[in-house]
Amino acid sequence: MWAAVSTAAALALAGCTGATGPDGSAAPKPANDFCSAMLALTAAAPPANTALNDLLTSMNNPDIFLPGASLESVNTAGQAVVDNGGAYATAIEGAKQWGDDSLSADFTAMRDFWTVYAVPLGQVAVDSTTYDALIAGARPLIESSTTADLTTAEAAAADRVAVAYKDACSSS
Repeated sequence: MWAAVSTAAALALAGCTGATGPDGSAAPKPANDFCSAMLALTAAAPPANTALNDLLTSMNNPDIFLPGASLESVNTAGQAVVDNGGAYATAIEGAKQWGDDSLSADFTAMRDFWTVYAVPLGQVAVDSTTYDALIAGARPLIESSTTADLTTAEAAAADRVAVAYKDACSSS
């Protein structure tokens, strides 16, 4: 899972140019080719990864273990994962549509990490009103062998996608 952060950085550095928002910002226009779709993906990756890291950090805050403790920070972090992770999964799916068929399984692995693990974990955090409810909902996701498999598959897939992005879109 932590590899996703470094992979996002690698994708961002890989080198597509072009598609910016109307104000010249890095916000990409809707994708109409692989490089534009990958630019949208690289824009969506950092907020999603940051949100997931923030959620995991907030879930490890000892203050939430206390009886009657507020889970507001966990709820807020969970909502950020739902929003940003969902946007990232959508961007991954957009890039998959433009990518070479040989990358289809890699894009699916990347998307599945977010749709099967991260976003559902975020939703558990949003919905939890007590620490016990948070643990009851989160533990099966966090400790699942499926999650371990998704994490491994996502990291390897993201590395292959980063190489394909660099090869197809680098201006050098």
